[in-house]
Amino acid sequence: MILGTFLLALVVNDLKTMLLPESICLSGWLSGVLLTWFNAFLCNSEIDILIFNHLIGSSAAYLSMTAINQFGKGCTGKTVLGLGDAKLAAIGGAWLGIKGISISMAIAFLSGGLFSFTGRITSKLSPLQPFPFSPFIAFGIWSVWLLSPEWWINQWIALMGL
Repeated sequence: MILGTFLLALVVNDLKTMLLPESICLSGWLSGVLLTWFNAFLCNSEIDILIFNHLIGSSAAYLSMTAINQFGKGCTGKTVLGLGDAKLAAIGGAWLGIKGISISMAIAFLSGGLFSFTGRITSKLSPLQPFPFSPFIAFGIWSVWLLSPEWWINQWIALMGL
């Protein structure tokens, strides 16, 4: 419920203002790191390895989203992803680790791309028109959190017929 509360607060704010508040992003990230540590401690897991995995996932997600924005800005001259989206991806990495955030972001870009494509075909979106991307990132994070990375991997393998 903690993760869901952070995701919902960020999505609602992004839909209203196209901004993701720093305080909620930082709290969501910190809670992910602390609860990962606490969970590893309770389950007698390798705390160092689990925390490292989640910190690497968080850092990789943030840096990847920042790189995508820089690449898009170089191509279009406009910001294509906000810094808040990168921070939301970092929250997902803190909660899900490397594998989980990778799958979450794939889901986010596929669903966001479908939304954008549909919006362009129906003339509801103009070329390069900004729209909140956090609902798609949050959807990816939440669906991986609920169903597990392994479930998503198995579904994609079945879809490809492997």
